[in-house]
Amino acid sequence: MKKLFFAAMLLVAPIMLLAQNPYAYFSAVCPSGQTLYYGVDPNGRGANVTWPNFADGDYWAGYTKPSGDVVIPDSVTWEYDDSSYVFPVYSVSQNCFNGCTGITSVVFPETVIAFEPSAFTGCTSLDSIFMPQVPPELFAGQPTGMSSNAAFYIPCGTYQAYYDAHYNQITTGQIFVPCYEPEAEDLTLTLLSNNPEYGEPTIITKGVNNYVRCDSIAVIYADEARHYTFDHWSNGSTQICDTLYLDRDSTLTAYFVPSEYTLTVRANSDSRGTATGSGVYTYLDTAELRATAYDGYHFVRWNDNNTENPRLYVVTDDAEIIAYFEEGAGIEDIDASNVRVFARGNRIVVEGGDGMNVDIYSVDGRRVSNGNLPTGVYLVKVGNLPIRKVLVTK
Repeated sequence: MKKLFFAAMLLVAPIMLLAQNPYAYFSAVCPSGQTLYYGVDPNGRGANVTWPNFADGDYWAGYTKPSGDVVIPDSVTWEYDDSSYVFPVYSVSQNCFNGCTGITSVVFPETVIAFEPSAFTGCTSLDSIFMPQVPPELFAGQPTGMSSNAAFYIPCGTYQAYYDAHYNQITTGQIFVPCYEPEAEDLTLTLLSNNPEYGEPTIITKGVNNYVRCDSIAVIYADEARHYTFDHWSNGSTQICDTLYLDRDSTLTAYFVPSEYTLTVRANSDSRGTATGSGVYTYLDTAELRATAYDGYHFVRWNDNNTENPRLYVVTDDAEIIAYFEEGAGIEDIDASNVRVFARGNRIVVEGGDGMNVDIYSVDGRRVSNGNLPTGVYLVKVGNLPIRKVLVTK
């Protein structure tokens, strides 16, 4: 099935009308189990909760009115013509719950940005409205009609924002609707890591440490250690920063996995040879790198000065490894058994190593010049051949 997100062109698609509400395009079951009805915003903001049918003063005529605790989803899907259209829920529209006397509470998602007037007219049992972090804009009047005991429950640290948005001026009859940060029953939230060396989960809700307050809302974050990546929470969420709505003491584990890195292996010149070992590797994976010279060239070294070929490389980050080739025969073209290294008097002689670099070191690691060498043992490096020990006796 195709899945499409909202676009303006959707508005020209055929629309399934519900009864007498030309704005109710489709229905969907919300997280709390009730069926709600939605319209599509012509300006592209998403879907708004609306009423399904109006007849004889009833906005829900012929339809089952929601009751109990209602949780509005943050997005809804409309299945139409073998396609799925996904909309964020951006508003509760005028009269959307008009006459729903059985509703006791409503939870707004973080996506709601508009709160229209008379949304809860006649909701005489509604006394708790749980609001998002950012106050939705109030449109043209009072979004009231709920129980005279109604209250807006707002997240920690948002009182000033709701005050500035004039929520403190909303009235129910002659009573101003309270707008406050409640202190719910203390709930303990325990956060664990599958491996503390990989990362640590933390609670970042303002003013919250070991306990969750304010409608039992907690914002949690998975702090990744270097070389490791957050994968998921034990409740199935894959959001590195997530919001929890708790109703009991809870324990949650953050799972971290080793990060993936890209290793690029190449030759310094495509005309001189090839190098293999490129790929995507997990942190601390071992990659095998191999340099192969074309005729007339030989491998010299890698760009990190390693001269092994092939070699094993432990991946710890994104990296580019370059194989350097030079003209002429290389080690693979020379029979090491034909290279002789020996002392003649106070000099060291190399036979069979034409064109190869010769380096001579004293046993304490100092590089020395060939000629007039004092008596002693010397280390001789011919090209990339194994180091040989030579005794000079004069």
